[in-house]
Amino acid sequence: MNFTDPFGPLRDGSVEVASAWLPVREPGLTVGPLIDTEPLLLMVATDHPLAQRDTVRMEGLADWALPYSGPPTPECWLQTLVPTHTPSGRPIRRGPKVTTFQEVAAGHAVSLVHGDAARYYRWPGLRFLRPDDLPRDSGP
Repeated sequence: MNFTDPFGPLRDGSVEVASAWLPVREPGLTVGPLIDTEPLLLMVATDHPLAQRDTVRMEGLADWALPYSGPPTPECWLQTLVPTHTPSGRPIRRGPKVTTFQEVAAGHAVSLVHGDAARYYRWPGLRFLRPDDLPRDSGP
């Protein structure tokens, strides 16, 4: 399954059951039991200016462009991982099209990701930071 079209295989019948990040607000799909919860993290290249900080804030995302994958990525996922505004309402630019974590490691973008990424993508060149001002309902 692909991040940019996570529910296509369910809709076309090639997959019958999937484990997916929340939120899922897709017509015709049933959300089953919650398996795990993880906080959102900010993934940055180790040579990015944010990587040198001990803490980051969601408010600071207004200073950086977040990658944008666009449709068919579900809009509820985009608003979770690529929000258009900080918690106080400052606009966040949606920037370069980034499709892989390697592109983030190369410094092409900073990206919000689900917490499991810090376990599964421990690659050289990446650092994961937890924003200390995440809204309570921002996790999956």
